[in-house]
Amino acid sequence: MEINHCTTVHLSGSIAAVHAALSDRDCLGWFGEELDLPIVGRRRQTVSTTPGVDFSCTGDAWSVSGSWRLEGDGGDHVRARLEVRCRVAESVAREAVDAYRSHSPLPIRTDADAILWKLVEDLFREKLAGDVDAYRQRVEAMLGRRAPA
Repeated sequence: MEINHCTTVHLSGSIAAVHAALSDRDCLGWFGEELDLPIVGRRRQTVSTTPGVDFSCTGDAWSVSGSWRLEGDGGDHVRARLEVRCRVAESVAREAVDAYRSHSPLPIRTDADAILWKLVEDLFREKLAGDVDAYRQRVEAMLGRRAPA
């Protein structure tokens, strides 16, 4: 299952400071090893991370990659567009659908699978949006710590 999320944010700091924050591995650390996935719950996975303007956190169950487009104002503010792609392993998505089906009051219909897949996709999309927001907040916090006094 592939899902996408885009957001535009305004960051305080120079382009160089934003690049430095995005290159810090700590920005991405929370994206991947300990997961709390919709419906299926907590999972642990090993991830490979690549921080930066183009970043990735690749794992067996949940992988996230994306890129930042940065536009400086010549001073200490950057307008940034963040585009994120997420891959949910087919086995995890299937497990979520099956778990939802086992608790669902949906009648048995020929389109029940399509309805359940759409529901699971929407739940994973919400999780990704929350994760992206937390990532953005972490970048902003790192910029705040790097700001000159």
